[in-house]
Parts: sequence; structure tokens; C-alpha cells
Amino acid sequence: MVVSLPGRAWQGWRGHGRPGRPDFVSGDWFTGTAEEYEAEATSYIAYSGQFHVDEDEQSVAHSVLVSLFPNWVGRTQLRRLQLEGDMLHLSTASPIRSGGRTVHVAVVWRRAEPADPEPRRPS
Repeated sequence: MVVSLPGRAWQGWRGHGRPGRPDFVSGDWFTGTAEEYEAEATSYIAYSGQFHVDEDEQSVAHSVLVSLFPNWVGRTQLRRLQLEGDMLHLSTASPIRSGGRTVHVAVVWRRAEPADPEPRRPS
């Protein structure tokens, strides 16, 4: 998700959760068990804040204001960008620690088809 305001750009990003994530038995995110919280936090990532694109460097800097991973709050996450037709490749600029390993993380998005400007009304 990206929200643009005059002179400012804000984003919120959430990673896809691991398939098959179980529901909290209580149905209340504040009363989960230790096991439910561990499964939740180790299978999902989300962060939000202001960002700046540097076209010359083909990068985007995310100034993280909130994050599921508290180590990122108040810091900048630098990502590399590559645009190929309708595909956007986004990857970590340097290796990060994830799951006990040092890795480069990459995601690819395809540009969505424009929505129908005229909503269909029931007949």
C-alpha cells in the first residue's frame, strides 16, 4: 500500500504470512498463548513509514516508523529497485539476518490492470 500526499510519500508493507497459519483459539489477539504468539511473529513481517526513491541509485529508502520487528523502528531500510516492463523487483541492498541465516531477500510485483472506472450497478 502506498499513500501519497503533496510533497510526501508514505507506505505500509506487510509480508505474506506463511501458508496455513492457525487462528488464535481465543479469537482475541491480546489473549493468545505463548505458542500462538511465537507462530504469529515468526511467520509474518510488517512495517510502515515514509519513503524516498533515488532514481539515480535505483533504490528506495524506507524510514520505518512502526514495525512488527522492533529493531527496525527509527531506522532506514534500504532496498534496491529494478523495473522491467510491468514487473518491479525489490530486494535488500545488503544481506540481513533471517531465520538464523544471512540472506538477500527479494520480492517481485506485477503491475495490476486498471480497475473498471465505472462500477457495475445491479440491474
